[in-house]
Amino acid sequence: MKTLFFTVLILIFGYLFCFAQAPSFAPTDVVIHREKAGNLDARGWCEAKSSRGGFVVLLPGLFNDFSIIASDPKGVSVPVHVVATFFEDGAVQYAASCAESAPGVKLGKGSLDELIEKTRTIQTVSNALSINYQGYPGVEFQVSSKKGNGIVRAYVIGNKLYQLVVDFGFGKAKIPKEDMQTFFASFKVLE
Repeated sequence: MKTLFFTVLILIFGYLFCFAQAPSFAPTDVVIHREKAGNLDARGWCEAKSSRGGFVVLLPGLFNDFSIIASDPKGVSVPVHVVATFFEDGAVQYAASCAESAPGVKLGKGSLDELIEKTRTIQTVSNALSINYQGYPGVEFQVSSKKGNGIVRAYVIGNKLYQLVVDFGFGKAKIPKEDMQTFFASFKVLE
């Protein structure tokens, strides 16, 4: 499974806010549920329902459904459930994820502000704005660096952090705005 640095890094930053302490990762911490899944419609899009994350989103192409598992120093494990479209040329990637907070960790609007600030330590962040999903707090921001460019949306819903990422790769890809709007607008929490 091809994974771009940019998108994985954004997902990991989101992950960090679900722990009381920083998690540790091991090579066996990725569980593949489905690869190249979905039924494409006439436009080449398909509905991607996360096997474990309790959400659904439209993706432009077949998708992979997987979980990344991390543990904090006390052995508390928290999975991040992801559905993502990976293109062979690596130019564009769409990903949606859900991470549930560890016991005792309360998520809120401050978690979203912290996500932006932590992202600024490795990416240029611009155009950050507050958004919401059915009244729940969210944030949208653009990121850019030598490793990639993209747009991130994140929402805190109860004890879960949901993230939607469009990765433009290395600035070579031109993504129609209507494709990004379709992706972002299609996101639905099922639980």
